[in-house]
Order: sequence, then structure tokens, then C-alpha cells
Amino acid sequence: MHKLDWDDLQIIIAVARTGSASRAASAVGFNHATVLRRIDAFEKNHNVTLFERQPTGMRPTQACEALLLAARPIDDAVIEIRHTILGQDLKLSGPIRLTTTDSIANHVLVEPLRSFRERHPEIVIDLLITNTRVDLVRLGADISIRPSRNPPKQLIGRNVAPMSFAIYATPALAKAHPDPFSPDTVWIGIHHDLANSPAFNWMGEIETRNPIAARVNTFVAARDLVAADMGIAVLPCFLADRDDRLTRLAPPQDELETSIWVLTPRNLAKSARVRALSDHLLRALKKQRDLFTGKTGKHADLP
Repeated sequence: MHKLDWDDLQIIIAVARTGSASRAASAVGFNHATVLRRIDAFEKNHNVTLFERQPTGMRPTQACEALLLAARPIDDAVIEIRHTILGQDLKLSGPIRLTTTDSIANHVLVEPLRSFRERHPEIVIDLLITNTRVDLVRLGADISIRPSRNPPKQLIGRNVAPMSFAIYATPALAKAHPDPFSPDTVWIGIHHDLANSPAFNWMGEIETRNPIAARVNTFVAARDLVAADMGIAVLPCFLADRDDRLTRLAPPQDELETSIWVLTPRNLAKSARVRALSDHLLRALKKQRDLFTGKTGKHADLP
């Protein structure tokens, strides 16, 4: 009998939770190939099939469900132990696990992380990027920067700013289709991986009336497809307003407004390094309030 490796169990739990090796890889900090290799090796070593590989994802077998039932209390205990130990740590050194979306990581976090590094060079940030709906507590993140209308109650949440969405196109497409809701206007759709975004359900209604060129599971990809003239899309203002390739077709859509939050587990409130980073990010992101709310954007100059 091969010994159980806790990393293997974490990978199995993550794949079962997300239904995807790639999404699980983002959650546990391994790459996609490593996740698949570790699962295959576990199945071979223990003579068990854990997942049914389907076109829509990876579905846990009964054997996997039994394993998850036994492993979940251990997973909970490990997370609690880690947060308890870290929560008592008063040193401004060591690792911090920070999770956020690709849009936020690439477009508003780089400079705050750089400046934090200058102040605290002995703190190492493990940045985990995922756009899918995840259990932030089970993900084991020390800090999460997330858009949300209802952040988890078991986390301490500090509101950065409202986050607005608007409709964007290239200037050429804006002139050709000034009315984004006309039946012949082509849109970029949103994959169900982004079902936690208010834009997902909103786009579901659009798809009943308008042609869709493609569906994406990241707003960064949607922005780039819009820039390539494949269609128009609803995008976070902070992502699109500073892109010279795009212009707005309409003001921010009020019904899509959500908020950006800095979230931390309650038992990490006394951790010096977690508090230092969360405070730093909160201050830095609040300075970009106008960007998040869409006040920096301009509308298309249409006839």
C-alpha cells in the first residue's frame, strides 16, 4: 500500500470541488499537467478510479465521494491549524497566500504589490489567480481581492469601492452598430465559469435576442476579442476604460454594479504580515475608486 500524500488529497478535493483540473490547478497552486499526473498516479497506486472524464469536466466517482467524506474533516483541520498559527504570527516575514481574478491581478494589483515588496522584502506573496466561483475559506487564502455583492460572512470584508460594468466596442464597430441592442449586433458571450458575475445572467437575456461570436471564461479574453472587432461586450470599467482600442457604447449599467472587497479569515486578524498586506492593498485600491466606478471612461462619439 502506497503512503497517502496530503498534496494528492488537496488536489483531489480541489478537482472534485471545481469539476476541472485547470480550475483546481489555480486553486491549489500547481499547474494543470501536475494535477492530472498526480491524479493518474494516485489512481494507479491505489487501484481506484476517482473521476469520470467527461466533455463538461471531471465528475467524482462513488469511490472518490467516499474518499472526500473521510478527507474533508482533515482538510478543515489543516486550514484551521494553518490560520491559527498564522494568526498568532507577529513577524513581518514569511509567505502570504493572496487570491484574486486575472482582471484585477493584471490591471490594478501590480503596482500595489511592487510597492508593498519595497516596504516588506521578507514577505513572500503566493498569488493564486482564478475566475471561477470558489469557496474562499476552503481555498486556504489568507487574503482575497474579489468582486462580490454578498461576501462570505465567515470572512472579514472591507469594501474597496463599487465596481461598474459598461458596454464596449471598437470605434469602427461603434459607428457601424451604435445601438448595442439592435438584433443584428454581434456580442461576445460569457461562459458559466463566470456565473458568479452579475454580467452572466444579464448576458443570458442578450443571447436570446442577439448573435454571439464567442463565449469566454475571462473578461480579459472578452476585452481582447472586442478589440479584434469580433463583437461588443459588457466589461468591467476598470478593465476597459484605459484600453485605447475600445470605446463605450452606453453609460455603466446600474443593474450590473457590484463591489470590490478585501477579504481575510477572522482568525488571521492578528497576523502582522496579513494585516500589513491587506491594509496596503485596501489603501492602494481605494485610490482607484474612480476607475472602478467608471468615472474615468468616455462614451463613443456617435452621430
